[in-house]
Amino acid sequence: MKINEITIDYEIQLKARGIDPGTQAGYVEALSNGVKLPSVIVFHDKESFWLADGFHRIGAAKFLGRSDINVKVLDGTRQDAMIYAATANAEHGKPMSQAEKKEAGLRLLELTTLSGREIARRLAVANSTVDNWVSAQNWADRKVTPTRNGTTYEMDTSNIGPAKEQESIAWSPKPEPDEKPFNKHAFLGVARPEDEGRPEGDFIPTDPRAVKALINMEPFSPEWTGVIWEPCCGNGVVSKVLIEDGYTVYSTDLYDRGYGEINLDFFSFYMSPAQTIITNPPYQFPSRTGGTGTDGVEVFIEHALSLPEIKRVALLMPPSKLHTESRRKFFETGSGFRYYCPFVNRLVMNRYGIPGENGGMMDFSWYVWDVGYQGRAEVRHLTA
Repeated sequence: MKINEITIDYEIQLKARGIDPGTQAGYVEALSNGVKLPSVIVFHDKESFWLADGFHRIGAAKFLGRSDINVKVLDGTRQDAMIYAATANAEHGKPMSQAEKKEAGLRLLELTTLSGREIARRLAVANSTVDNWVSAQNWADRKVTPTRNGTTYEMDTSNIGPAKEQESIAWSPKPEPDEKPFNKHAFLGVARPEDEGRPEGDFIPTDPRAVKALINMEPFSPEWTGVIWEPCCGNGVVSKVLIEDGYTVYSTDLYDRGYGEINLDFFSFYMSPAQTIITNPPYQFPSRTGGTGTDGVEVFIEHALSLPEIKRVALLMPPSKLHTESRRKFFETGSGFRYYCPFVNRLVMNRYGIPGENGGMMDFSWYVWDVGYQGRAEVRHLTA
C-alpha cells in the first residue's frame, strides 16, 4: 500500500510509548540491509486506513524515501485501531513499560467490554494492578460507553476494582498548594503573556534565502553531506529548499507545525539518523536538569556534536549567540568549529511567522562545525 494512503494519527499510539529514536534507527538499518519486516496493521472503515501498529516501521520507510509498505488490513474504525494499539506490543516489539501498560489498561476499560481479569491477562499484570489503576481514576460512579462492531454499550465500572470502604469513612484528596497558572510560553522563555494562543515553543520560520546561500558554498554539495537531518523542521522551509536542490532530508520536530515527523524531541535521540544536521534551532529550552529555568542554545550544540554518527552541524543563529562565556568552548580552535558565515544583508525572520514580529528584519549567521576539525575557523560572508 502507498504510505500516503495510510492515516497516521499519533493519538492512536500510546502516549507513554511515543516514537523511540533507537527503535526507529534499528528498523532503518534492517530495511537498508534488505530485511523483510512484519506488515504494519491498519483498520479500514470504508473511508480511512487507520494505522494501529507499525509507527516505527512507517517512520523508517519514510526516512529511506520509500513510498510503499506491506500492510495487513482489518475491518474496523479508528476506535478499533486504538484498542488494537493498546496491546500491540504486549506480545511483540519493544517490551511495554509499566506506564504503557497502565495507559493501555485504562484505554481498554473505557473502550471495550473486557473484564479486569482479561485485561490483566493480556497485559501480563496482576489482577490487583488493574484494580489499582481503576481506583486511582475515581471511576466509582462512572459509566463508559464502548462501541464494538457498530453497537454501543453502556458499561458500569462501579464494580471494577477493590472493595469499597464503608460509606461512613470520608476521604478527600490531599489539597494542592496554591499555585499560579502554568504559563507554558513563559516557561520556555520565548513569549510574553499576551502571546497566549500563538504556536508553542520558540518558533522563528527560516528565510529560504538563508538556506540557498549556505548550500551554494562548495563544501555543502549533496555528495559530501549525504542524508541531512532537520531536527527542528517547523513548517518545513529548510527541508523544502534542500529537497528542491537534490538533498535527502529527514525532517522532525517536537511540535506539529504541519511538516515532518512530529512529537520527536531532539534531546531524546542518542543515535543520529544522518551524518549532517542543518537547522534553525530554538534558542531556549526547558531545563534539561529538571529545574524551573531554561537552558540556552549551548545544550543544543553540545548534544548535536555528541551524537556518534554526526560529521557536520550547521546552525542558523543571531551573532549574539557568540557572546557568552558558556559557549566559548564551541568556537575555539580545535573545537571543530569550521565556518562562521555572517550575512551581509538582513534576513526576514518573523517570530511565529507573524509579519512584523521582532521587527521582521534580523541579523543572522550560519555556524558550521566539522567533527574532528582541529584548525581555525574560516569566515565566509554570505548574501541572501
